[in-house]
Amino acid sequence: MAGFEARTSEFHDRDVRIIALSADGQEGAERMVEKEGLSFTVLYGLDVDDMKERLGLYVQKGEKTHLQPAQFIVDSEGKVEFASYSSGKVGRLSADDALGEVPT
Repeated sequence: MAGFEARTSEFHDRDVRIIALSADGQEGAERMVEKEGLSFTVLYGLDVDDMKERLGLYVQKGEKTHLQPAQFIVDSEGKVEFASYSSGKVGRLSADDALGEVPT
């Protein structure tokens, strides 16, 4: 997320909003925002099963159930233009890649 934070002005210049989704509760989300120094919107407290169903996200069950990372580029009409699903750092959408997918 640091890469997206570092490039927020470039996204803003292209009229793009960055929004992060988290299944963490408020405290966990606030810690992440503080730790990463995020200025963009972070929605928290999402229901894991609901997000799995709605967005096709992968769920990892274990000591702590959590959603695997996914990134989406959605146009102004709500159409998904790009989707990336990953279970680790390899394959995640970078800020550079996202900017490459967004018209200038």
